[in-house]
Amino acid sequence: MWYFVLRPGSTRQLIGNGGFKGAHKNGSVEIGYSILAEHQSNGYATEAARVLIGWAFAHPEIDRVAAETLPELKASLKVMRNCGMTYVGKGEPEQGMETAHYELTREGWNGSH
Repeated sequence: MWYFVLRPGSTRQLIGNGGFKGAHKNGSVEIGYSILAEHQSNGYATEAARVLIGWAFAHPEIDRVAAETLPELKASLKVMRNCGMTYVGKGEPEQGMETAHYELTREGWNGSH
């Protein structure tokens, strides 16, 4: 898990956090991220997710990166699509609610999405 920090000038400001949900399994990892409300809609979640994906694919044992979100969270769906992830079906239920499961393979990653 990492903290996402802005460094305007000489000050630092916490804007969110993210990382990987557990250890990799069969060459796959799942990312998660959260941006504080006052910093949303500035592209920070997309930037953070891209860094997490790049970090994962820098490890040769990782072939696939996944992410899940609630289908009504349009901003989170946009982040996944902006990172080149593709909807592959329903994810694991979260607190009894349906989730959307997105994935990106190493072959589909070019680092610039």
